[in-house]
Amino acid sequence: MRSRRRQACEGCHARKSRCLPGNSADTCKRCEENDLSCEAHEARTRRRKIPRKELRFVDVASKLQATSEHSFGHELLVALQVQAVSPSKWPALETLTHERGQELCEHYRRLATAVPFAIYPSSVAPQKLLSTSPILLLSIILSASSSCLELERHCEDIFRHTLADRVIIKGQRSLELLQSLLTYLIWYPHRFDPSTQQYYQFLQLALGMAADLGLYKQFKHGKFAQAINDLNTVRTFLLCYYLGCGCGILGFDRPDVMRCVEKLRAAAGVLAEGSDNPLDKEAPAIVELMHIVAQQWDCLSSTDTARLASLDSTTSQEMWRTAHYRSTLSSATKSSYHFISAYSIIKSAGYRSLPAQKIGTCVDHLVALLSNVLDQDISYLFFLGGVEWGHVLTSLFLLPKLETSLPVKSTEPRTAPLTFQHVGDFRNLLHKIRSETDTNSTLNAPHFSDWIEKILAAVEKQTISRLRSPTADAGLNNEETAHELVNSFVDDGKHDGSHTNGNTRHLQELGTEDFWTDFMSDWLHW
Repeated sequence: MRSRRRQACEGCHARKSRCLPGNSADTCKRCEENDLSCEAHEARTRRRKIPRKELRFVDVASKLQATSEHSFGHELLVALQVQAVSPSKWPALETLTHERGQELCEHYRRLATAVPFAIYPSSVAPQKLLSTSPILLLSIILSASSSCLELERHCEDIFRHTLADRVIIKGQRSLELLQSLLTYLIWYPHRFDPSTQQYYQFLQLALGMAADLGLYKQFKHGKFAQAINDLNTVRTFLLCYYLGCGCGILGFDRPDVMRCVEKLRAAAGVLAEGSDNPLDKEAPAIVELMHIVAQQWDCLSSTDTARLASLDSTTSQEMWRTAHYRSTLSSATKSSYHFISAYSIIKSAGYRSLPAQKIGTCVDHLVALLSNVLDQDISYLFFLGGVEWGHVLTSLFLLPKLETSLPVKSTEPRTAPLTFQHVGDFRNLLHKIRSETDTNSTLNAPHFSDWIEKILAAVEKQTISRLRSPTADAGLNNEETAHELVNSFVDDGKHDGSHTNGNTRHLQELGTEDFWTDFMSDWLHW
């Protein structure tokens, strides 16, 4: 009996019949008898059965990729020409929907109402900005996404990479790039990270780009300025000056690099006349206030004794108050006025100790500043721009040093510092904000809230320490930076002090030992 072949031919396999060898080695018996072509059957590879769980994961991943390819976030990445986009790289932005993008743009408009000269696109419709100004749109979404840490982190990562690629590597400069960078800087404190802090570097980049673009040439005199149709160009020019003085001079003790006050005055006049925005109406007042700061810095930095002797910032501020101060002024302008008034007194004192009357005046201005911020709408604290936030931040640390330096009559008990009252008010405000985050997600800015909590705890701790120190003084001089002023609290507080169990536990939980050194190393050096 003939043995069976090891593998059936195609014909026998189709008939499910036995395939026996024929007389020829390559032809089976059935094919010989029926005079058919005998071809070997090729066995099919068995498909691996995908487990149910794995099948479900593959299905979800494929749907996610298909969805992201049609999402608003994906369209933005394409418009930005970001290479090698993958859902695993920036999933929070990649899957951002059109509806959520619209919500963030609307929230940005609310943020912009709190900051002088913030860029106000004529339309915040995401689709329009997507086609005309994608990197500005990215900066807007980044500024408005404090309630979503992952989205905020991904947007900042993409913004930094895009900015570096276009400005540093390719040497590009444009009004859109400048506006996006300035917008990024306004709410920089919301994203503060000591490991990546570069505020002053970014500020200098923005001021340099403004000079390269020749913005100042458009405001040589009134006729040139009147011909400008786009008010955002005017805001951009003025915002450079506002940040350059408000953060550059008051924050980092650096000079005014723009040196074109007449052009700035012309631009401010155009904006005040051409805009219905209440903040824009204050443009001339803000420019004059910042110019006072710039003039004072020049005098204090001069080696000319005659020029130093001519410094009279008090008169300039009184003239400004008479001409511009109104109860209807914005919170940002009021805060700058009060902070600059206290700043001028402290810096003008030089190495001399401040007399009690001037210390009292400084305290009054700082208290007015903090009260002004606390009196605003509950959400205002999270709307603060970098300049006003710097005023609040430094005031919180200066106030106890000044308060505890005021002389007290031996027959009168020392009253509790107002610092404690303001720390308590800010904590109550944070508590109210947290209670409303369930119904208003835009009030949820966890990263920024954590920093505020740490700052309040540090201020409280150092105030207690100064009250217990018998050698507290108001030795503020014009060689000290805000960094040194604030860290003097740490130096004064190195000795052991007795605190209540509640305070000690609260401070330990917040880990305030070394945070301030890191925080202030990028902020407010004056």
